[in-house]
Amino acid sequence: SQAEGEAAQKKLAAMQQGLETKRQDLSNQLMEEQDQFTQKLQNQLDSFLTIYNKDKHYDYIFSHVKGGGILLANPAYDITNDVVNEMNKAYQSKSSSGK
Repeated sequence: SQAEGEAAQKKLAAMQQGLETKRQDLSNQLMEEQDQFTQKLQNQLDSFLTIYNKDKHYDYIFSHVKGGGILLANPAYDITNDVVNEMNKAYQSKSSSGK
């Protein structure tokens, strides 16, 4: 009947609205978790680089992203691999000591 059809339409519309609300909530939750992860990683990197640079004495340590502000750099000055390796060592040492 027409009444059943209208009721079904309303039910479908309510379900669709519920799904959209859930999608938006999950999207917001994901963005928040990504922001928290990024902030935590940045804090860890900042702390590590402060310690790392105590004996290196660099005046600047630049972040480099392909297509970013630095268009060309001498690979001899790229300390990325060294920083990653040292950070991993520090993390492994911290993990194995149970901290």
